[in-house]
Amino acid sequence: MSKGWWSIVGFVFFFLGFLSLAFQLVGLNFTFLSFIDKLPSPWSLVVYIVLMFGGMIVLYMSKMDRNIGEEIPAEK
Repeated sequence: MSKGWWSIVGFVFFFLGFLSLAFQLVGLNFTFLSFIDKLPSPWSLVVYIVLMFGGMIVLYMSKMDRNIGEEIPAEK
């Protein structure tokens, strides 16, 4: 996958985790994530926080230069 697709995946993970936490504060939830809400209370919170931070990590990794540490060949 290209960097652009990984950025989208990371943003979606972060966005879903953040909105799910915000919705939990007001008593709402996403229906397609209801299986997470059926977990015991602290575990669903942990899953949403991991989803949020996982999204941030994927975003960071997608924007990072993958050639760090490799030597650049000398020009002749």
